[in-house]
Amino acid sequence: MKSGTGTHIPVHTTRRGDKRDVANRSAVLHVRGQQFPVVLQDVSAAGLRVRLYEARAKTKLPRSLQIEVPGLGLVPISGRWRHGAEFGATFAVSEARKALLATQIARLIGTRT
Repeated sequence: MKSGTGTHIPVHTTRRGDKRDVANRSAVLHVRGQQFPVVLQDVSAAGLRVRLYEARAKTKLPRSLQIEVPGLGLVPISGRWRHGAEFGATFAVSEARKALLATQIARLIGTRT
């Protein structure tokens, strides 16, 4: 895994072993006042994986961003890795709120009750 101290999401291909719920749902990424439609691919207790549409695949992304999940609103996230059009992020909230967000998103996508 490449670690970075810069302001942009580092690129690497390492996968995490966390349990993930498949989402494949539309969402909107909020970046410096711009909005980009994205696909929320999956969610775990720590964060999520998102796919940018090809037209935005080369857009530089800052580490601090927000994702708008239908039915949940804006969620602050912190980019951790990027590989092409996909990137992974952690929820930029307290540990207690991370678990709650993951559960709320999973309920919205129909994977948990």
